[in-house]
Amino acid sequence: FLDPLLDFLSDQLPPPLYTFLLSFLSHIITLLTALISLIQSLIAAKPWEWDPQTIIPPLISILAAYLALHSLYRTTGWIFRTVLWFVKWGTILAAVSAGMGWYMANQ
Repeated sequence: FLDPLLDFLSDQLPPPLYTFLLSFLSHIITLLTALISLIQSLIAAKPWEWDPQTIIPPLISILAAYLALHSLYRTTGWIFRTVLWFVKWGTILAAVSAGMGWYMANQ
């Protein structure tokens, strides 16, 4: 059901951004299907009839999808913070070097 949208986005977005979006959407869909599967298996039976073989696999899928999304979020945030740090200190060092060069040239 997402094929027309993904085809449109693949034509409009740059490849790295499209790959990121595709990965993010696949993890979201995995998380939602695992949640739906877990809820259906819990609603279908009484609490004393719950079977661990039907409850544990969706829980593992939910945990794996959550950790993948969390890792993606943390890695992306770390990249942006690192890039900003390098830009900030690169600008500061360039300004100090330019100032020292100007000062030494005028001596």
